[in-house]
Amino acid sequence: MVYVQGMMAPVASEKKAQYQTLSAKAADVFRQNGALSVIESWGDDIPDGKVNDMKSAVKLKDGETPVFTWIVWPSKAARDEGMQKSFANPLFSEGFDPGMDGARMFFGGFETIVEAGDFSGADYIDGFLVPCPVKNKEAYRKMAADAWPLFERHGAISMFECWQDDLPDGQLTSMALAVQKKPDEAVLFSWVGWPSKEARLKGQASMMADPEMRPPPEMPFDGMRMIFGGFEVIVDR
Repeated sequence: MVYVQGMMAPVASEKKAQYQTLSAKAADVFRQNGALSVIESWGDDIPDGKVNDMKSAVKLKDGETPVFTWIVWPSKAARDEGMQKSFANPLFSEGFDPGMDGARMFFGGFETIVEAGDFSGADYIDGFLVPCPVKNKEAYRKMAADAWPLFERHGAISMFECWQDDLPDGQLTSMALAVQKKPDEAVLFSWVGWPSKEARLKGQASMMADPEMRPPPEMPFDGMRMIFGGFEVIVDR
């Protein structure tokens, strides 16, 4: 199983092109230092939530868009070494300004518990942050693994479920705050990849009509505090 560094942040919408350009350069640096894949995705379909959502997670302001990003590493040790080497690169100097507010960015390290499909190749993704009781880890893993054939049959090309491992606290935002994490819970950083937004919309509709689309009798996580959104992939390295 690989190791995933996941991140969300708010970015000035008018700086999308600048963010994409600089993120692509940063992705190349991460790849040079051992990363297997780097994906940057730009918020497109971000619904409001009753309890929490991806907008409140990054304290989104008018004129901003949330981004959902991950870097795949061969292991946690490779992540630690690769991130250290990458941030020593001149690209990440004081002049690195992609329009992102770093004070409201949050991130964490995750072990993968479900890997289906390739790391890259999707043009559109559904991104999720999910709170789950630690005692339900295996139940969640089984639920997600059992769901993959259904997603694949309806057009998805990848699914990754990633379980909290290295989750730093934040002053303004954090993975834990995003899902209102409780002491006995872990956070999952997860995504489903689609070939396009159109394929995602068609696939979601056909899944809802599929007679095999049956949720388990008892969900292993709190769906009320799960946050999600649809994102356009803008960097795939």
